[in-house]
Amino acid sequence: MTGLNPKRVKPVETVRRIEYPILLIHGKDDDAIPVTESMKIQKAAPRSELYVTENGGHVQSYAHDRKAYEDKVLTYLSDLH
Repeated sequence: MTGLNPKRVKPVETVRRIEYPILLIHGKDDDAIPVTESMKIQKAAPRSELYVTENGGHVQSYAHDRKAYEDKVLTYLSDLH
């Protein structure tokens, strides 16, 4: 559907080469990609932070709790300076 070959997508390997800060956002109830995958990415990226939302499922964290999502992103960005 996306045109991506899941056997060729290797985010953990790719993220190791990124030198800038990364904010990962993952819904705890994601039934498409387990939150443990984002945990692996966070572990591989020393300058990363993982924000796990309580609800929202796959790509629904913002829709579920916009205020908390926005607060987290804005705080993260302001803390970069």
